[in-house]
Amino acid sequence: MVVNILNGLGADPRVLHGQCHRAGRFFAALLEADPVIRFASRAVAGDLAIDLRAAIERLRALGVSPGQLHLANSAAICARPSTWADMVRPGAILYGYHQGFTPPEKKAEVMAQIDLRPCLSLRARIISLREIALGQSVGYGARFVAEKPSRIAVIAAGYADGLLRARTNRGSVLVRGLRAPLVGVISMDLSTIDVTGVPGVAVGDIVTIYGRDGADAVEVSDVARELGTVTSDLLCAIGRRVRRFYLS
Repeated sequence: MVVNILNGLGADPRVLHGQCHRAGRFFAALLEADPVIRFASRAVAGDLAIDLRAAIERLRALGVSPGQLHLANSAAICARPSTWADMVRPGAILYGYHQGFTPPEKKAEVMAQIDLRPCLSLRARIISLREIALGQSVGYGARFVAEKPSRIAVIAAGYADGLLRARTNRGSVLVRGLRAPLVGVISMDLSTIDVTGVPGVAVGDIVTIYGRDGADAVEVSDVARELGTVTSDLLCAIGRRVRRFYLS
């Protein structure tokens, strides 16, 4: 059962609380499965948790057992211990990322409670290098035109792997610990980067799309903010064909 305060699927908590007598038999059937409760935001999670607990207790008084109760997603786990209930549902924090913060200054407050460190890296390799002249274009639709002689690397990763097409001509990756701008349209299987400023770059070099290389790092949360989306959107975009390596 899903108790939903997003006005999506699931039971309205107002019905759950205010019409328990009439709805008792109905919810008895639904609650054969453990109830899943989804919060619309951290800001309202505390008050809603109180309301929902009251509704659940009302159902218990009518002889309807809700089973194991789980309310808290990653954000609530970090910011609202009162919502932990019987179980929790970690998502982005499994990768070492908090959810986005509004306002951004909220991050310091939550980090003081649970200090997470990103543990996910997404990497590919350079499979080709070429020199292009001033005025030459790169990629579909000639979306990038060189403003000076440049060295362009092709990397074996595209939007099918999790390097979103929205990053066309936006942002950078790391090569040999240095920033290399993404240039040209991100295609399904390949992308191109400007490695003019990376001394000694060679075919086979590792490219860090997300993660740390030397003293610098590209964090998923930062890229999400630049694209106007959420961290989980980018984490979920990493394709199934990407090989996973789990380090202890």
